[in-house]
Amino acid sequence: MTGMSGFSEWVKHQLELRQETDVADAARALGIRPSELGRWLSAKRPPTQDTIRTACRVFDVHVQEILVAAGYMTPDAVSYTHLRAHETDSYL
Repeated sequence: MTGMSGFSEWVKHQLELRQETDVADAARALGIRPSELGRWLSAKRPPTQDTIRTACRVFDVHVQEILVAAGYMTPDAVSYTHLRAHETDSYL
């Protein structure tokens, strides 16, 4: 699951977890326009930085989860990034 279809599938999964079946209702519940949610689900283009930021906010997830779903980052890179952040914290 990478790239455009990966992000689209991830969004679909997030909606299933919330038991949202109607795009308009789901968009209202998430506080975004139905057209925006429709674009996320259509997988016509990769998510932009703004889309990723908005998805983080509305689904209340870390950016790394979306970056992996969209194919911009691997799960291994997330583990490495998480490890490096903790190492940096210990030096502060």
